[in-house]
Amino acid sequence: MKVPNRGKSIPRNQNGKALARLIEKMGRGEVEVLLGDWNGSELSEDGTKIYFMDTRGGSGKFSYTKGEFFGWLFGDDPTNPSEYIQEQEWVQRVRLAREIAFEGKNDKPD
Repeated sequence: MKVPNRGKSIPRNQNGKALARLIEKMGRGEVEVLLGDWNGSELSEDGTKIYFMDTRGGSGKFSYTKGEFFGWLFGDDPTNPSEYIQEQEWVQRVRLAREIAFEGKNDKPD
């Protein structure tokens, strides 16, 4: 089941506000489910950064930009059946996250 994104994306200077909006409206747990499914990453304690903790090799903490996350969210991968099982709950989570993230695209920059 394809979730249309209609060519939408988040302007780079609004990524911080878009992530904060996702956490506020979806809840931290739901956002962390998306991050985990994306690449196993998590939110920082204050919810402002995205990181991956390499516990296997002890290599430490790797940061990802919010832009990388939104690039994935608004890309084709989340709705690609060969990448993710397209259960109704997943499709709804992706659709809702896209809508919420895109809500304030005309906000003032971060």
